[in-house]
Amino acid sequence: MKVQKKMYSVLFIVFIMSCFACNSAPPPAKEKPVEPKPQPVKKVEKVKPVEEPKVVLEDSYVFHFKANSAVMEENDVNKLAAVIEEFKEAADSVEFVIEGHAADLNLPKGERELSVQRVNYISDKLKNNGIASVRIKTVAYGATRPVVPSDTKKNRAKNRRVIIKIVNQ
Repeated sequence: MKVQKKMYSVLFIVFIMSCFACNSAPPPAKEKPVEPKPQPVKKVEKVKPVEEPKVVLEDSYVFHFKANSAVMEENDVNKLAAVIEEFKEAADSVEFVIEGHAADLNLPKGERELSVQRVNYISDKLKNNGIASVRIKTVAYGATRPVVPSDTKKNRAKNRRVIIKIVNQ
């Protein structure tokens, strides 16, 4: 029994020492901080001035054309002449955006070309009457922006058009 008591005492002492040994471990070695690698400096781009949006000054002027041609409907010929007279009196800062459209006949290339011809017709009329070409912007949409479906003759006639928008810079 004496031996057993000594053995328990020794085990108890070993146990206590092992507990203290766990708590008294040396602190981990400090690592050197890693310095970040220098990054290349990005070029600073010049900031482009924001253009003020152009303001549409009046309602658009719409002119209609005969089927498959760049000939204006007779009713609109006199209307265009009157509009051109108004445009001549406009300030030099006023610009004209001419948008050409065609009816959808499932001929995208032909419709686009027709809208170009119509835009050029109106543009030439403005230029020939004293409107500076720098004030005229043109765009031809073909049949991509119909006002109504091109399912009837009446609707196709509505889609065969040129729109002049007056904008101010």
